[in-house]
Amino acid sequence: MARPLSVQKRILFAAVPLFVLYLVCESVATAIAWSNWWDNSLWLFEESGRTWSFDPVRGYWLTKTPSRFCRITNGTIEFVGSARGNAQGFPDRDDFTAQRPASGGLRIAVFGDSFTEAQYLSQSWPDRAEDLARAQCQWLELLNFGVGGGGLANWWSTLTKVVAAERYEIDGVLFAVFPGDLRRTFSMWEHRGVVHPLFGRVPGWDPRTYPTTLAEARRFLKEHPATILSSEEFEGTLQGRWPRTVSRRLRPYFLTSAWRLVRSIGATAQELTPEPPANGDAARATLISDIRQFLRDREIPAVVVHIPDRSSLLDPAHAPRWPLEEARQFAADIGADFLDATPLYARLSRAQIRAQFLPYDGHWSQAGSNRFAEFVLQNLKPFQAVRQARSETGGTSPAR
Repeated sequence: MARPLSVQKRILFAAVPLFVLYLVCESVATAIAWSNWWDNSLWLFEESGRTWSFDPVRGYWLTKTPSRFCRITNGTIEFVGSARGNAQGFPDRDDFTAQRPASGGLRIAVFGDSFTEAQYLSQSWPDRAEDLARAQCQWLELLNFGVGGGGLANWWSTLTKVVAAERYEIDGVLFAVFPGDLRRTFSMWEHRGVVHPLFGRVPGWDPRTYPTTLAEARRFLKEHPATILSSEEFEGTLQGRWPRTVSRRLRPYFLTSAWRLVRSIGATAQELTPEPPANGDAARATLISDIRQFLRDREIPAVVVHIPDRSSLLDPAHAPRWPLEEARQFAADIGADFLDATPLYARLSRAQIRAQFLPYDGHWSQAGSNRFAEFVLQNLKPFQAVRQARSETGGTSPAR
C-alpha cells in the first residue's frame, strides 16, 4: 500500500501547475504590454538642433525655425508640440521690440516655466489671454519670457539683462509660479550636434558663476532622457513605429504592477519628505532684491500667481503648504500683489480636474491652460489702474 503524500509534497504538487499558469499568463500579458509600449515614456524631438541652442542670458535661444516634439506614455501620444521662437529668441508667437507699439494698450512682461512657455500646446495661456482681450475690444500684449525647466535665476537674468538693459516699455510684470520654480538656479538647454538634448543647472545662485559660452556651460550639462530624431523617424513614431534609436523597456507586467501597488499602499505623492527651506542663501536674496529694485525704479506693479500642481488639487488634505507660502513670500519680497489660482478648481470634480491636465504628464492640457488664461485676464486690475493713471496724466511707462 502506497504511503500518503506529505503535506509539503501536496503543496508542491499544487504550486507547480499554479506557477506554470502564472508564467504563461505573465508571458502573454508581458508580450501584449510590450507590443503596446506599456511602461515606456518617450520624449522625442524632431531635428531640434535647428531650434534650441544655449544662451547665456535666457538659458536657451529659440530660433524661428519650427521643430516638433512629443511625449508618448504607455503608447498614448499625450501631445505633439511645435517649438519656435520669435525674433528675440523667446517663445512668443509675435515678434516684439523694447518700444511700445503704436496701437498702445496694456503691455505686461510675463515670466514662468514650461506652463507659460507652453509650446507643447497649440496655444499658450498668454496668447489665449491676448485673443480673449481683443475679442472684447481690449488691446493686451503679454510678452512671453517663459523658460521651460527654468525659474527664478532665469527670470532674474532676462529681466535685468534684456528687459532692463534694453529699456522695455512695459506696464508691469507677472510671475506665473509653479511649485519649485523659486528654487531653480540658472537652467540651460543645448540641442545642437547631440542625440540626446543636454540640460543642466548652475549649482549656485551667484551670477558670477553663470557660464557665458557653450564651452563653459558644458560642465553643467548632462544628457536628458529625451531623444532627437530625424523628421522621417519622428513621423514614423507618431504613426506607431517604435524609434530604432530608442531602447525599449521590457518588464514583467503582473509582477511590476503588484510591486508598485505594494509600494503605493498607505502613501501618496504628498506624503513624501517635505521640501527643505529655500531661504537663507545670500546670492538668491540678492536676485530677489534686484527684481524688487527694478520694479521700484520704474514704478510699475507686479503680480505673482501661484499655480497648483495636479496632485495637490486631487488630494488637498495632504497638499504641502510650502509652494503656496513660498510664492506668497516672493510676492511680499518684491512688493507684488499675490494671487492663488487654486480656487479655479474648487467646484470641479476629480474627473474634471484631471481633464485640466495631460493623462500622465503633470502639465496642463489645452483646457487647463485656457482656464488659467481666463483667470489672468480677470485679474489685471493692478496693471490697468497704473496704465489708466499714466494715460490721464499723459505719461508713459518708464524706460530708464
